[in-house]
Amino acid sequence: MTTGQRIAAKRKELGLSQEALGEKLGVSRQSIYKWESDTSLPEIEKLISLSRLFSVSIGWLLGVEENSENQEKLLEDVLARYQPSKASPRSKWLTGGLAVLCGAALISVISLNAQVQDIQTQVQHLSTQYNHIYTQLTNQTNVLTYRIEEILSAQNHLTADHSTKLLRTSPPDNTAAFLVQVVPKTLTEGMEVLFLIDTGNGVEEFPVSPDEHMTFTKEVTCELTDSINISVVFLVDGTRQTQLLDTYTGLYWDSLQPYRPEFNRYSELAGKTVGADGLFHFDTETFTVCTPDIPTETLYVALFQNQKFVCYSDWIAGKGIIAGQVRGLLTEPDSEYTFLFGELALDIPQGDTITIAAFYTDEYGRVGVEPLIPSYVRDGNILNFVSGDLHYLYDVSSYEF
Repeated sequence: MTTGQRIAAKRKELGLSQEALGEKLGVSRQSIYKWESDTSLPEIEKLISLSRLFSVSIGWLLGVEENSENQEKLLEDVLARYQPSKASPRSKWLTGGLAVLCGAALISVISLNAQVQDIQTQVQHLSTQYNHIYTQLTNQTNVLTYRIEEILSAQNHLTADHSTKLLRTSPPDNTAAFLVQVVPKTLTEGMEVLFLIDTGNGVEEFPVSPDEHMTFTKEVTCELTDSINISVVFLVDGTRQTQLLDTYTGLYWDSLQPYRPEFNRYSELAGKTVGADGLFHFDTETFTVCTPDIPTETLYVALFQNQKFVCYSDWIAGKGIIAGQVRGLLTEPDSEYTFLFGELALDIPQGDTITIAAFYTDEYGRVGVEPLIPSYVRDGNILNFVSGDLHYLYDVSSYEF
């Protein structure tokens, strides 16, 4: 049983969610997930807090604890066999000899153990020195590599100087405005200059003219997305040369932050086992979502298998009334809404993932997604946590309806 499995088992015994355990320890739910999936270990102070909370020893959490009480009892039983209640002079002599031998053996074991501990300390010290030297060499190599790349890149640049600046984002029309400035390394007569903006959904070109200082400056506006590349294009005698100036990521996501809902309480799907019919059965799995202070226009929760739509959830209205599958619940600010998946049987092959996600629209009709992290994957006959980079779950375009 791994350390992560021990933490998960004790958490469930106390009836705590990962979020609730994180609050008690002063860490995020993602940290609890990493511990339970064995992708990282708790720090020393967190191990101490866990042992106190779970009423277990740190050794038990790490799976290395020795049962000293059992060892002492075993030693007493062994000595009792050689210590009869009515000992003869011969047996007393044998007992004394045995005690001497045992004492000598014990001294040898203690001495050997001390030597082993000393060797382990030396090995650990050498390992620390090696890691320190390796880190220094790696840092020096990285710095040198960066400088070489920087020099080579500067030699290949088409510009002597350039800059880009995000001026503003406009959620109502879903646009972003930038100020772009370029000084060409070589200015040729008849040269044309274009600023090129690639939003991932299309490419726009903006012709620009130089000022009296032969600097090309222009404010450009484009669609607001999570990946915007800004480049400059030089056209000379029909030859087109392009240089990437800057990349902006996450702008669309950032503009949706005030509208993001949050999963507050939810059914734990990790550990769910396959049924006798080869299917995974979901019975009254509930998910509570909290809306922010700024109201979302609509909100719904859906289940996906390998990012492909399976079904919408039901909505539990006031007094426990199930209102039917929801495809756009009108919401109030700073409120809780409970969604439910019930009587659902899914064929989930090995390696397939299951994701629960809340979709919402802001007051301008823009769509965002808030996934339940982590998502789940079939591992053998159970559902387990998905590990690795999960940033794609926050991209609406990664879901197929």
